[in-house]
Amino acid sequence: MTPSPPASLLRSLGSFAVLFLVIMIGGSFFYAANSSAVMKAAPPERLGIASGVLRTFAGLGMVFSFTVAILVAAHAMPRGTAFAVFVGTTSLHGADAQAFTSGLSTAFYTLTGIMVLAAALSAVRGRPGAVRRTTPSG
Repeated sequence: MTPSPPASLLRSLGSFAVLFLVIMIGGSFFYAANSSAVMKAAPPERLGIASGVLRTFAGLGMVFSFTVAILVAAHAMPRGTAFAVFVGTTSLHGADAQAFTSGLSTAFYTLTGIMVLAAALSAVRGRPGAVRRTTPSG
């Protein structure tokens, strides 16, 4: 008979599942709307280019977020723990596990801050199709 996981682990996994669900729902609303906005802004003869640029930047964004997460997490934990985690270890226990969890939390908070900043910049960029009026100088 295998021992059951501790209750704190089950609560943590439950919290993770709820947060992951929220992220996935939010992402599904964002990605469809963002792709539509980009494709509508492109002239019909440039749709292929717009689609390629959109997918390229989506891939770059994903790689960038992974890179930032790994760098922040590695910087937030002791060097020995970071080396063990990222080079490979069979198990993490005690202080190493706590340091790794703390490093991941720091990475998630950092990326959350970047997402909030991006959302704020997106909110203030103006309406699509809005005409900006300039007054002649002179």
